[in-house]
Amino acid sequence: MTLREELHAMGLRYRVDKKPVLGLPSLADIVFGPAKVAAFVDGCF
Repeated sequence: MTLREELHAMGLRYRVDKKPVLGLPSLADIVFGPAKVAAFVDGCF
């Protein structure tokens, strides 16, 4: 959540829990569609 808040505060817009590539079985945590960048954030809750 902290990463998402910081990205939003920087003015970056993104999608959450979205498939970055059609046919890929997993969801990316953060996807910047027009830039074609996906981030998978692994962490301890």
